[in-house]
Amino acid sequence: MLKDSFQLALENWKLYWGDGYMVWLLAGAVLILLVFSVWEQDARGLLLYSAGTLFIVFCPLTAWILTKLLGENVYWRMLWLLPSGIMTAYAFTRLVTVRKTLWLRIPGTIVFVVLIAWCGKSQLLTENYEWTHNSLQLPDDIVQMGEMIKEDADKPDVLIAGDFYVSSYMRVYDASFRMPYGLHAEGASTQRERNLYDLLQGEPQDDPERFDKMLRTARQLRCDYVAARYHISGMEEICRYRKWRILGEAGNYHILARIKNPGSE
Repeated sequence: MLKDSFQLALENWKLYWGDGYMVWLLAGAVLILLVFSVWEQDARGLLLYSAGTLFIVFCPLTAWILTKLLGENVYWRMLWLLPSGIMTAYAFTRLVTVRKTLWLRIPGTIVFVVLIAWCGKSQLLTENYEWTHNSLQLPDDIVQMGEMIKEDADKPDVLIAGDFYVSSYMRVYDASFRMPYGLHAEGASTQRERNLYDLLQGEPQDDPERFDKMLRTARQLRCDYVAARYHISGMEEICRYRKWRILGEAGNYHILARIKNPGSE
């Protein structure tokens, strides 16, 4: 257990620094502070704080406790507590100011600026400014839902109802999409909203009465679209009767659109 926690911390350390050389820049900053400024109060404070942070991150016991509290997927954020940028800037400034005259400080400053730029990954790469498809790596069915709804919608801030899976991803796909509730129906202000969430949850449904109740509830809440895992015979007739239309399918979901002006369709 503790060995796994340490291994997780080590993997998160590697993921945090990526393929750049900033970690070596930090190591150089630590070395500079140890050699030139270890007895200065500010430098000593930075070194002790950083050492304490690394101990908490890599200690198997604290890593295990924090993993349980925060979750494995976000444990790397503990490294945000490490003042790497502050320490690097302070150490290089301290080393440059060892020189008493300005003309001797300028070359050192230029060298350190170039070194920092070289160690980091450039933000001016072409790939950072290309329009990519599904750059957030969302599931394909969520992307299909979002594209169908955006093409069909006559306004950007549509209200979409779905189960836990859909609620988890849809606003990541497009933040302008609105949901009548949050994950696990949190944020639902009425019992009707919680009922709609319950009607959309679970395995693919084949109950026509449940489907009919779901459509009525969604229409009462003025949802514009519903992503429903219902697979029943006569679905199109029930949708037409309840003033909905089947927009399309994405994975195991039917995407339903509310008919706002039934008389015109």
